[in-house]
Amino acid sequence: MQSTLPDRDQRGINEGFRIQTAYGNVDDFLNSVDAQQVFGQDAAVRPSTDGLTTGSRYFLLKTEVAIVDLKRRTYSLLLRADDARDATRDRVIRRASDDVL
Repeated sequence: MQSTLPDRDQRGINEGFRIQTAYGNVDDFLNSVDAQQVFGQDAAVRPSTDGLTTGSRYFLLKTEVAIVDLKRRTYSLLLRADDARDATRDRVIRRASDDVL
């Protein structure tokens, strides 16, 4: 069965009610509203593009489970394997949980 999901690097990221899409390149990021809010229009504080990339192997997964009156939220820092086709080598770097009342 063929997956109907787009390539995992092109999917939007659902963060609450705001859908975010990945930046295609560093210039798209630096010219974005988000970067403008951080760096403003001052070229002196704008970062150099040397060493910047729009890719990452690290991801933050937020899960929330509700059972009757108890809610538990868990945050997991994930590291994707070098070979994106080998998901068995993906791993959890750190995990933290808290109860939400």
